[in-house]
Parts: sequence; structure tokens; C-alpha cells
Amino acid sequence: ALDQEAKTQRIAVSVAESTVISSRAAVEKAMISKQEYLEGTYLTERQVILSEISVAQQNLRKAELALQSAERLAAKGTLKPLQIEAEQFAVQNAKSTLESAQGRLKVLDDLTKQKMLVQLESDINTAKAKLESDETSLMEERDKLAEIQGQIDACSIKAPADGQVV
Repeated sequence: ALDQEAKTQRIAVSVAESTVISSRAAVEKAMISKQEYLEGTYLTERQVILSEISVAQQNLRKAELALQSAERLAAKGTLKPLQIEAEQFAVQNAKSTLESAQGRLKVLDDLTKQKMLVQLESDINTAKAKLESDETSLMEERDKLAEIQGQIDACSIKAPADGQVV
């Protein structure tokens, strides 16, 4: 019975070792995910928005120049008021696009980044806690196996001399 229990316990130890290995990988993965976000995803998203802001600023300058040109032509009487309105709308549209991109950058920097860091830190801490728990379970399983092995060893009786027991 003890031999059977020892076999079962060896399987339990193997399963616990496998779980610890998996937990270590989860901790490493969580740490890499944080680094990936900070050094990759976040910077890429930020660069895209900065690029959009730059394009929006250029479009705003173009629209403002077109409006100034239209106002000069209107003063000479070559453009109709409707065309000036269209140019004014283009300036407002360009301003809105620029403000939208600047707002997205502010949200990314102030909120999204913090939210992601909190989530990623939580993932790391959760993985570390699970690793600790799994390591404790592994130690307990090994202790139990050692105890069973000790019981098996205690069952062996050795005679001080060769011969038969009567």
C-alpha cells in the first residue's frame, strides 16, 4: 500500500513541478508584456497620433492661407461670399481635426498609459502570487513523498546476522 501511495505521490510531485514551471513562464510573460507595452505599443500609438497632429497642423495652415487668399480675392470682388464660407468651414474642420488628435494624445498619455500599467502590474503580481502558491504546493508534495518514503524505509527489517527467523 505504501509503494502504491509513493507512486501516486511521485505523480503529484511531477504535476506540481509542471505547475511551477508554467507559473514561472507566466510571470516572465507578464513582465515581457509590460515591457512590450512601454517600449513598443505605447510608443507606436503615440507616434501615430503625433504624426496625425503634424498633418492636422499642416492642413490647418493650408486652410488658413486659403481663407486669407479668398478674403483678399473677395475684397477685390472676384469671389462670392459662399466661397469664403467654404474656406472658413475648411479652417474650422482643420481645427477640429487638430483638437481631436491632441485630445487623443492627452488621453493616451494621461489615462490609457496609466490604465495599461495598472493592468500589467496587476497581471505581474497575480502571476507572482500564483508562482509562490505553486512553489509552496510543490514543497508540500515533496515533503509528503519524503514522509511516505521514510515510512517505506521504516518497514524494512535488517537482521544483525544471516539466518532464519524462528
